[in-house]
Amino acid sequence: MEPTRIEQGARLQQLIKALKTNQTGFADMVNVSQSNINKMVRGVKGISKTVINALLLGHKNVNVHWLLTGEGEIFLTPPPDQTGQVAEPAALYGKRGLLFGEVEEVLEAQRREIEALKERVARLEERFDNF
Repeated sequence: MEPTRIEQGARLQQLIKALKTNQTGFADMVNVSQSNINKMVRGVKGISKTVINALLLGHKNVNVHWLLTGEGEIFLTPPPDQTGQVAEPAALYGKRGLLFGEVEEVLEAQRREIEALKERVARLEERFDNF
């Protein structure tokens, strides 16, 4: 097991608790088997693209960068107060087809994130070149 996977697994467990669910409920949310979620939490497997994509679609306030690197906060914005609310249908977690507009929104958000990461890499490369 790689240290990175173990650290990511610990953060995944933190996220599951922060979302007020358990591994089984989280597995249902992201449409992945509970045994695979358990392997990710234990660091046996890395966090899958399926889980990341489901989080980007169903939990837009989850900071995926934090999940993968530990940098930043667990949520991009405070999670909504769910007191007295009925749980959202499972369809919002990737178990239904997306509307074209939703796909465009997700792709645009990913494009922005990629551009921000490219800029960050360029700055880091510049720093290392100066050593």
